[in-house]
Amino acid sequence: ADSEVESTDVEHPPSETSGNAADSEATPEPRRLSDEMQENKISEAREGASAVEETLVLQAPLEEEPPISDYDYENMKSSPEVVKMPPSTLLELSHSFGYECHKRSNLLVLSKDVLLFAAGVYVQLFNIPTKQQTYLRTLGGGGVGAISVHPSHTLFAVGEKGSHPVIAIYTSSELKLHRVLREGTEESYSHMDFSPGDGSLLASVGGSPDFMLTVWDWKREKVLLRSKAFSQDIYRVTFSPVIPGQLTTSGTGHIRFWKMANTFTGLKLQGQLGKFGRTELSDISAYVELPDGKVLSGTEWGNFLLWDGDFIKVEISRKGKKLCHNGTVEALYLIEGELISAGIDGFVRVWDFETIDNADITEASTVFEMDPLVEIKVGTDVALKSLSQSIDPDLPTVWYAQDAGGAIWKTDIVVSHTRRAPEKVIGYHSGPIMSISCSPAGLMAASISHNGSLRVYNLHSRELLCHTKYPSGGCSLLWVPLAMDQQGTTILSGHEDGILRVLKLEEAPQHLQRQKDKQTHQLTLSHVCKPHNKGITSIAVHPEGKVLATGSKDCTVFFLGTGQGYPPIGFIKTPASVTILRWRKTNLLIFCEDGSMLESQMPTARHDDAAKSFLLDQLPIAIRQLSSIKDKLRTAEEEARKAAAREKRRKEREAAKKLKKEQMGENYVSEDEEEEEDGEGEEDGEWMGRALGQPLL
Repeated sequence: ADSEVESTDVEHPPSETSGNAADSEATPEPRRLSDEMQENKISEAREGASAVEETLVLQAPLEEEPPISDYDYENMKSSPEVVKMPPSTLLELSHSFGYECHKRSNLLVLSKDVLLFAAGVYVQLFNIPTKQQTYLRTLGGGGVGAISVHPSHTLFAVGEKGSHPVIAIYTSSELKLHRVLREGTEESYSHMDFSPGDGSLLASVGGSPDFMLTVWDWKREKVLLRSKAFSQDIYRVTFSPVIPGQLTTSGTGHIRFWKMANTFTGLKLQGQLGKFGRTELSDISAYVELPDGKVLSGTEWGNFLLWDGDFIKVEISRKGKKLCHNGTVEALYLIEGELISAGIDGFVRVWDFETIDNADITEASTVFEMDPLVEIKVGTDVALKSLSQSIDPDLPTVWYAQDAGGAIWKTDIVVSHTRRAPEKVIGYHSGPIMSISCSPAGLMAASISHNGSLRVYNLHSRELLCHTKYPSGGCSLLWVPLAMDQQGTTILSGHEDGILRVLKLEEAPQHLQRQKDKQTHQLTLSHVCKPHNKGITSIAVHPEGKVLATGSKDCTVFFLGTGQGYPPIGFIKTPASVTILRWRKTNLLIFCEDGSMLESQMPTARHDDAAKSFLLDQLPIAIRQLSSIKDKLRTAEEEARKAAAREKRRKEREAAKKLKKEQMGENYVSEDEEEEEDGEGEEDGEWMGRALGQPLL
């Protein structure tokens, strides 16, 4: 396209070489455009260039290149950072119980039986029937920013995080590293999409600070087009399924419509920002392009917006002024004449496409009202983030749903009363995991998360034994030692509201094991108390099981007995929030947030004035202030390095002087004498400058 434009529009200068008439007749004159046509072309080019927003010209036509072979993944993948010893091969990933359920578009169907998602620095392939997981570590060692599956489902792309991250493209069957795309963004990729049909192009958008939209010829590992997509976060980028060369991006407070336009200066990306007009500005997490070119998007408040060009045609809600979803619309899909939407409220709704496509404002209202054909409640406390349709020909109506509550659901989305109820495929923690504790009696472990979810695992079989959730967030967890519980079934959990729970792990009754969750064990509450006003950050039991201590954000440490009813003993005050408690024989070491360390004796009985106060003001306590010496050590190292460098330079100068003296003999003048002569000249010049009243250069 570029060569055609150049050959048509570029005027060639006349030849400067003189020749006879015969030569002139033999050489045809270069073709010229009339002045009027030339001016029209230039005017059109200028108008087209003025409409371009933040674009970059297509690179020169690609020459025929040798085919790129697959990469050696084992040599390119990152490895854990290990300081000195032990070797990096000491620890290897055995199993992951994690899933980044809050990440956008973090659940894709890779094959009939395999789901693809990211967790930390790993991409996980989850086999649905067998529950087995396969892991691919990122090449750069950072996290995973985005994932995308090729339309053929034979390849998938992983956009990484880190300094100048790469996009790694793998084969689905053998997991070979097929292609590596570089220099697409500075720090992280936020979303990617293969072009429909043959999937020959790949579009990616980066995060802060560049927010770069890039169109790749991924087979040749080449950048075709590039443009800054927006000045804030971009959540999504997709190719148009109906109009070749068009793309859409959306994110924080915007939606933008792009086209690859062939201008006078080459192929460029032209972007038109959607204008909200009188409609409230909204972050847009989901949209879908309709066959006639219109775009339907979701909003933060839960309604739909129908875009015609870069203007809003109409806002759509349910009848009775009800919102389409109670909260952000996270997913929109068009399948066989039906629109499917999923929201953070946990509902999936199916809408009639023709009614939405023909929706318009009326004199009475600017909001078009309609009801869905069907609505499906996926589950209690479910917050849907994305949907991915099964490619199993026997299950055309099955979709897999990403739940921000920490689960993956299998949902039958069909307008029928005979559809199957949603089924949880697997569950995980949602949000940060605050504490983990291993069983002293077997290969089991318990974990608690910031949202109050507590889960117990069998590490040998890699199975979830049981899980429960409490209304207040979790802070700390301790599986008590055998000295306190010989059976090893007691777990203590500390929560944000200052409550301490004592739980017993027991085998679940058979009728509960037959339920859908199939939990083989259960946690029963044996005791609960509230020793603190704020979150319990640490729990410690005396090695002999005599006393239980809890530390809190309220700057106190509370002691309790371990007998029947966990009788309270009393508390002591600390200079700052408690971070860690550790027993040292009969003394308790208390580490605080401000760097102070306290050492307290173990109280043996309840305080005499417990009726008035539980404060143990007579308990001997030693306080030490810990200060960081990292800066001092680094300063000393730097000074030693500089001193060594100076000594090296001094020795080199002395060696050079000695060699020069040997070569010059009696004519040798030391550098010290030269410096003295130069200094005298400088002093004379300085005196003369002052005498003349002029500055010395």
